Amino acid sequence: MSKTKPLIWLDVDGVVNRLSRVTVDPHSFQFEPEFIYEDEYVRVALNLSRQMGEALAALDCEIIWLSSWVRRADWANPIISPRLGFGELPYPDPHNPIWAEQPVSLYKQLVAREWLREPGPPVFWIDDDVDLLYDSKLDPHARVTQVCTDSTVGLTRAQVADIRDKI
Repeated sequence: MSKTKPLIWLDVDGVVNRLSRVTVDPHSFQFEPEFIYEDEYVRVALNLSRQMGEALAALDCEIIWLSSWVRRADWANPIISPRLGFGELPYPDPHNPIWAEQPVSLYKQLVAREWLREPGPPVFWIDDDVDLLYDSKLDPHARVTQVCTDSTVGLTRAQVADIRDKI
C-alpha cells in the first residue's frame, strides 16, 4: 500500500457492479452489456462500466480491492479488473488469520481496523454498505472519507468528481 498517495478501497457489488440493469440516474456511467460469470461456486450477472474504471484510474490514487470477491481465490482481478480497464490491483491477503476465518459480514471491518492502525494517506472507502461498515473507532487517525453508493446505480460521475475535488 502506498505511504503517500491517497488510497481507494473499492468494493465490487453495488459499486463497480451495479445491481440493476436499468439506468435511471443521469449521473451514472455508461455500462457495458451484462456479462454472466459462472463457475463451480457462483453464477452472477455483472453490470460493469469501462467508463467508470477509466474515471477511477485517472484519479491520482492507489486502488485496492476491499470486497468479499477476493476471499475466493481472487475473483476480482481476473474477472472484473480487465472489464474496467484496470491491471491487477492489490487486495487483502485472503489467508491472513486476522480475518480469513471470520464471517463475510466482519471481513471488511477487520481489514479496515488492521490497515488503519497507523497514520497514513487519506482513504476513500467506496462501498454500498460503507455507512454500515465504517465506525470511527476503526479509524483513530481520521483517514477515511466514506463514499456510499446506491447499489442499483453504482458509483456515479458526481461521486468520482467529489473524490477528485478532495484529493
